[in-house]
Parts: sequence; C-alpha cells; structure tokens
Amino acid sequence: MTAAPDNEMLERCISAPLGDLEPTESTPSDENADTALTSSDIRETKGPSATVRLDEIHEQLDRFLESSSLEAKEGLLRLLTAPLPPIERDNEAIVPSVEEARMRLGLTKMLQDSIRQRNPGWRMRATDLSIIYTMPLGILREVASTGMLGPDHTAEHALEAAANLVREFFGKRSLSLSRFSGEDASVTPERKRELEEEEKEEEEREVRQPRSREVLKCLYRENNVCLFTGMIHPKACHIIPFRFNSTSANTERLRASIFGAGLFGNRDWDSLLTRGRRASDRAWNMLAMNMNLEAFWKSGCWAVKCLGISLVPSSPDVRLTGKHVVKLRFHWMPRRHDIARWGQQPDQPLPRNREIDLESEDGLTLLNDIGDSFGDGKAEKSGGYVAAFNTSPLRLISGQIFYVPFEHLEDAERMKDVVDLQWVLVVVASREGAIAPQVRDRWL
Repeated sequence: MTAAPDNEMLERCISAPLGDLEPTESTPSDENADTALTSSDIRETKGPSATVRLDEIHEQLDRFLESSSLEAKEGLLRLLTAPLPPIERDNEAIVPSVEEARMRLGLTKMLQDSIRQRNPGWRMRATDLSIIYTMPLGILREVASTGMLGPDHTAEHALEAAANLVREFFGKRSLSLSRFSGEDASVTPERKRELEEEEKEEEEREVRQPRSREVLKCLYRENNVCLFTGMIHPKACHIIPFRFNSTSANTERLRASIFGAGLFGNRDWDSLLTRGRRASDRAWNMLAMNMNLEAFWKSGCWAVKCLGISLVPSSPDVRLTGKHVVKLRFHWMPRRHDIARWGQQPDQPLPRNREIDLESEDGLTLLNDIGDSFGDGKAEKSGGYVAAFNTSPLRLISGQIFYVPFEHLEDAERMKDVVDLQWVLVVVASREGAIAPQVRDRWL
C-alpha cells in the first residue's frame, strides 16, 4: 500500500475517534479556592456513549494494523503511550444555563429602565448584553438597581468603557468615550492611516529589540517549549496585549477606559496596568506558545481561564515543586451560527452594534446562536482549519489543564489578575459575535 492511504488511515484512526473521546465531568469547585495537584486530575472515560466510541476505535484499529506501514504503526504507538494531560470540563464556562440567562435578562431590563430614565434614547447593543452575561451576578444586581458602577460612573458609561477594552484587546483602538462626551467620534482616513503606521512602527521596534530579561524569564519558566503543545522555539506572548501600555499615549488611553473592567470584578486592574509605561511587560503577563496558537489567540479563537493558585510542596514535575502554581484551563471559543448573516449590506450594523430588543427573544437568541467550538477539526466556512496539536500528536481540546510555576506568590497573583481580565474580554467578544478567523477586522 502506498504512503498516502496509510496517512489517511492514520488520520482517521487518531484524529477522529480519539479526539472526540471525552472524559467524565469533574465536580465544579470554588474558583477562588486553592486547588491541589493530584492524580485525580486525570479522569477516566466511562458510560454507554464511551463504549460505542471504543467499539468504533477497535474496528478502525484492526483495519489500521492490517494495512498500515511500519512507520504509521510506530506513530500510533507514540500516540497511545503519550501521557494524557488532566482535563476538567465546564459546560457553562461560555453559555450559562437557561435559568441563569433568564435571571440576567430580568436584571438587564431593570438596568435598561434605569439608564433610560436619564438617557431616553439609549439602546441596548449586542456588546452591552454580552458584557452583562459575563458580569458576576452580584455586581449586575447592584448596577441594575442603582444604574451606577460605584459613585462616579453611570452604567451606560461603564458599558461603553468595557466595550472599548474589548476592542483594545483585539487591536482596534477606541480613541475616546465620545459616545457620552459629545465629541465627534469619527476618524478620518488620514488619521486612521497615522494610527496604523504608529502601531506598525511600535511592533517593528518590539521585533528589533533584543530579548528582554522578562521574556527570557518566561521562556525559562516553561523550559523553552510551548506551554500548551510542548513545541520548541516558542514566543513569549503577552496575556494582556503589550500595546495596552507600550507608550505613554497608550497608557493614558487605557486609563480612560480601565474603570469599565470594574463590571467584571472588584479588582485593582487599574494600578496593575496603568501605573506606568510598560507596566505589564513582565513575565507574569506572558505565556510561552508557538506561532500558530498565538495567531489563533490574537483572533480570539481560544482563551485560558484561571482556576486558582496552589503552593505545591512536591510534585512528579520537578519544575512545580515548592512553587506557587497558577492553574489554567484551556478553552476553544464557540462559533456563532448567525455570523454570516451580519455585515453583508452596507447599511447593516456590525454584529456587536446590532440593537437588542429585550421585549422579544433577542436576549436568548444571542446565546442560542452560539454553536460548536473552534479547534474541533472542522473546516471553517472561509476555508482552512483552526486546530492545534501537541507533540503526541493529540489535538488540543477544551478543558485541558496547564500549570505555571512562580517563586513568589505576588507574581502568581498578578498572573491570575491578567488571565482573569483576558478571559472576560475574549468571552465578551465571542458572545457578541466579534470572533471570526480571517475576517476579524470586519467584525470588530
């Protein structure tokens, strides 16, 4: 048999059955609690559905062994003997339960009524509702009842600031909060070109710059391999983008909207990110990853969620022993079924700006149109694939757990803070329909 059929059979045997095999759900735990690293992090697959998949695997395996080359069999052996990473599922990480969604919609109507008492023309947009679905319930209740975020900021101003943070995260500058200041929000083509040139020069300066001490600290921490795939020659990638505070002008721009992050938690993100130029250009704001994963991350196709910090007295992984360990869960973000319907006509708003009618089912539709996730091996409508594989090669899937060690608790806590902010900003973009590989500029 020729090599091509062998590779095809190997792909069918490895990628499809094993990639789709899911572990049992782990028991949800308090995200603020410390989490221990034990052998129970690795779950076994059980149940009738798993048996059906195993039968299919056995059938494909017999066929594979009868017809494949020695090289293909050796590849399968490497796959089967590779250590499996721990997995913890959370089905409500992106899409809340129906009960929670309806509760949030009730609070959203209360918030809308409160805002319209002082601003009758205000309209709820998809990005506003996506932010509301992401807010902690306690903060949502308080903002809905008072129409304020703290004593200084109206709810509508805070929603706009949070939306600006999402756009800044994905590289789309929001020059001001002019929606409420009465200033002209338009940007001339000339000014847009100037901003693009400034950003390009900034990126080129960063590329030309020798590796900083913080970059080397990050790469050393991860043994100079990608944290998620184990591939060599990774990049040290910023969790909160470098451009947030790379210049004095960018830092001032961030100060104008960072208060919007208060909708996502009572955290001191302001002093962490705006205390000075390059305040977050530190190893605690970096993860080592290969270039493909970096590209998917910048497009919002995946994110990591922090599950807590633990002090690990001893571990089979010597790099974790005696360290403060940040526990991260990898998530592919979901696609939206309705994304192709938006932006087709010149007068049609971007998905994030479409108006939401809370008197209809629009609020639930925002969630119902969320589909399957990137990274599942399916071809995108625009062509090509969004997927990643580790060195086994097992496909990188949602729920996989990764650990980042630190000598000092303060640095571990700072990483948790920036990971938490990254998580909510990517989730907001995903829910509002701003995530679409290869056409990201069109949606954001």
